Formats: sequence, structure tokens, C-alpha cells
Amino acid sequence: MIKKTIVIGLIVYTACHPSHQRIDTPTTLVNIHASRQMDASELFTNRQYIPLETCDSCLLGEINKLLI
Repeated sequence: MIKKTIVIGLIVYTACHPSHQRIDTPTTLVNIHASRQMDASELFTNRQYIPLETCDSCLLGEINKLLI
């Protein structure tokens, strides 16, 4: 029993331990208080649209009680 606990503890510890890899991601500072409008093409070189999927099982059926 103690061996199982130690093994499970080691697995959880190694799985939850953050990795030390540093990923350098390019960043762009944007002044949100600027008065001019910007096109998305000025900020991004690539864009991809991901269609959202809706199925009957994820929709709300009926709301019986609503607190405001």
C-alpha cells in the first residue's frame, strides 16, 4: 500500500511540475488609447477562422429560475 502511494505521489509530482523550457514568443505592443483605427493586417500576418460547433446536447433546454 505504501509503495502504491509513493508511486502515485511521484507520478503526480512529475506531471504537475512546470517545465523549464522558455519559449520566446514575439510580442507587439498596441496602444489601446490611440485615436486612429487599425486594420488587423497591421498587427497579424496570418489569421485563421475556427467555426464554432453547436450540438443539441450542449444547448440549454429551459431556464426555470433566474436571479438578478
